[in-house]
Amino acid sequence: MAATPAATAQDPEQATLLMTFYEHANYNRDQPGRSVGVYGDAGTCDSEGYVFTVANVPPLNWWPDHLSSITGVGSCTAVLLSSHGGAEIRWNLPASFGSTGWNDNVRKLRVYRR
Repeated sequence: MAATPAATAQDPEQATLLMTFYEHANYNRDQPGRSVGVYGDAGTCDSEGYVFTVANVPPLNWWPDHLSSITGVGSCTAVLLSSHGGAEIRWNLPASFGSTGWNDNVRKLRVYRR
């Protein structure tokens, strides 16, 4: 599926909300922070899912060094994260990785239905 990351203001009739990024661990519950909805242009997640370069999610070039937790929507139940150094790890959604080496260290991800 082609990926179209966009801010939450995107027209929901033309895209499907797949997940929400959070600046802080625990989905910003413990401290205020940014969050943004990430949308796809081909419906909800399937087993292939969507691949995103995290730097392309608004605000541009900000999220790779600030992403700490993610919630999935609909059938988007898992992510494969790639770090700045090229390491990969799979997480079930929702995922909060603020106290791990993945905190503020996500370059690319694939969101999909597990």
